[in-house]
Amino acid sequence: MGAHELGWCRVLVASIILAIASQVLADDVVPIGVILSSSTSYNLRMVTVDGIVSDVKKYPPHSGVSGAPDIPIYGSYVFVLADETGSIEVEVLGSVQSGLVVPVIEGERVKVVAQIQTSSQNGLQYLVRAIAKLIQPVPNNEIGGGKP
Repeated sequence: MGAHELGWCRVLVASIILAIASQVLADDVVPIGVILSSSTSYNLRMVTVDGIVSDVKKYPPHSGVSGAPDIPIYGSYVFVLADETGSIEVEVLGSVQSGLVVPVIEGERVKVVAQIQTSSQNGLQYLVRAIAKLIQPVPNNEIGGGKP
């Protein structure tokens, strides 16, 4: 596949993700505590959560995914999102282009559309995280289901 076709594939995938994320944003906000208490039910599901950002940790540029190990990824970071029911780690995967990913701000209230991933070992759950697909700041006067 040439560079031109690869570029169009990326645009198509990004468009599909934004269309899905826009639909999910229209859905109800799920309290983080509900996700944590029923994590196996939410595994691999897209959800909308909102809360306050803390513990932002930015990653330096790193090598790309297994199919393209020589392509660097920029702007990856993780943060903790907390509402009144709990907190969850949110991972932002970054981009192949530098400067495209805008990091969240410590103390900012955001709405996140994410895929929940639950990992377990020997039947014991040990990790629940959210992989962000879309992040939007929440105005101070907007009331959401996960508002702290």
